[in-house]
Amino acid sequence: MLSRSMRAASVLALVSTSFAGMLAAPAVQASTPVVTLQASATTSQPGGAITLTASAPGVSQAQYQFWLQNPQGQWSSTPYIGSNHWTFTPSQPGTYHVMVYVLSQANVWAHRWSQALHPTSPATVTVQNPTVTLQPSTTNSPAGQAITLTLNNPGIAQAQYQFWIRYPNGQWTDTPYLSTNQWTFTPSQAGTYLAMGYVLSRPNVLAHNWSAALHPATPVTLTIHNPTIFDQFQAQNQQFLNQSVYYERKALPWLSVTIANDDTLGISDFNNPIVLNQYHVPLLPVSLAAAGIATSAFPANNAIVGETPALVTQWTQEAQAIPGSASLTSSQVLQAVTTAVQANLLGDGNGNGAIFLANPDSPTVSGIRNAELQQEQKNPTDAVTALIGPQGWFAQRNYVYQEWADVSQVTISAPPAVDPYPAGHVVTTLQVNNIVVNLIMGGIYQGHEIIGVYPAPPVNVSVDLIQDNGQERWYISWGTYGNTGNPTQVLWTGPAIQ
Repeated sequence: MLSRSMRAASVLALVSTSFAGMLAAPAVQASTPVVTLQASATTSQPGGAITLTASAPGVSQAQYQFWLQNPQGQWSSTPYIGSNHWTFTPSQPGTYHVMVYVLSQANVWAHRWSQALHPTSPATVTVQNPTVTLQPSTTNSPAGQAITLTLNNPGIAQAQYQFWIRYPNGQWTDTPYLSTNQWTFTPSQAGTYLAMGYVLSRPNVLAHNWSAALHPATPVTLTIHNPTIFDQFQAQNQQFLNQSVYYERKALPWLSVTIANDDTLGISDFNNPIVLNQYHVPLLPVSLAAAGIATSAFPANNAIVGETPALVTQWTQEAQAIPGSASLTSSQVLQAVTTAVQANLLGDGNGNGAIFLANPDSPTVSGIRNAELQQEQKNPTDAVTALIGPQGWFAQRNYVYQEWADVSQVTISAPPAVDPYPAGHVVTTLQVNNIVVNLIMGGIYQGHEIIGVYPAPPVNVSVDLIQDNGQERWYISWGTYGNTGNPTQVLWTGPAIQ
């Protein structure tokens, strides 16, 4: 690329070092024919090549000169060339302007620079550093729980990754540059941690060119608290769920589950060829819409209906009448009922859980304690038997499409016995009675595969209010259950079962 000093004086008068001066150059012909300049991209990253293409129809044996203004405002140019394409590679972020001048070959030989044609405005290319993000597996966890940090690769070849952690005492520690974009560390004490990451190509690492490293705009804040009993429940439930998933994968290798902690059965599992051949059943419709069923006549999926202000007042009064529960507010009681109801929605078909467990990570259900689940014998092998046994879900085609709970008949009472576990943390225990869940699901009825409305019998659920370290949550401790009977409505009738 030629410097401007190599240009003839007449061209120096035509193109100045400023954008305004360049456009205000005198003695330039009107743009007839019209000259255009097109960039292959208007945004790019440092190191990304940009190709400019000029068009000057009607100019005989056209010659092209390209001018580039860098982010510092400095201009440089090419000589006149026979190609209307020119490529440059920006090395730094910022705004670049590109202009082109077109002359016939005869005018170039005659140095008639004032005859040059050009577009009315330059092409503009914005160059930005690629975005780097740092994603932690969690931003709030107990001390002693591992946290995995993940850096994205913004397109750097042979990328290497470095992770930095600032501990609560203000001390920073770092890893060497790694070939993997993930790194796991375990905070040992409570407090606020900061995490930062850097991405650098391997050649730059070997050359110690640290200034070329890319990083997120700000560090990620990690809040680590002292372990609570809720963390213990979380770990117990996770262990139990992992065990359940293991048994299910072993018994049902075709399961299409991908969501952690919510062993979801999809319609594809019920329509799997293995199931169809084993139970000699036809396909289930993939959705209610596919079966011609309008869902607008029913409450929304997972809805809770029948709740009124008068009922909430009644529940609060019933709860406050229980010894030791006088201080409960209507908000706390409503959360107790919601926890009990949503636990039933989860267990009865929300997400079509393959294991009969409420998801402890549900955003609205506080959780079900592992010890109580085991006491109720809802263990992994039982769950698999219920799925694939002669009366199991697959045999009965019990795929749940939609469900809702009715709380219009719910009452609050004292449980038969106060739950002693966990000692010192249970503030109070309530029994939520007469929860009714309605399910729109597939089934076998009168020799045919159908989709119908199946009401489950009313159930009672005991919930504990547990407090620890300034936190409080409701947990399910036990509950009754019953199987659905015949459908109250048949919404779709399929083929006869062989």
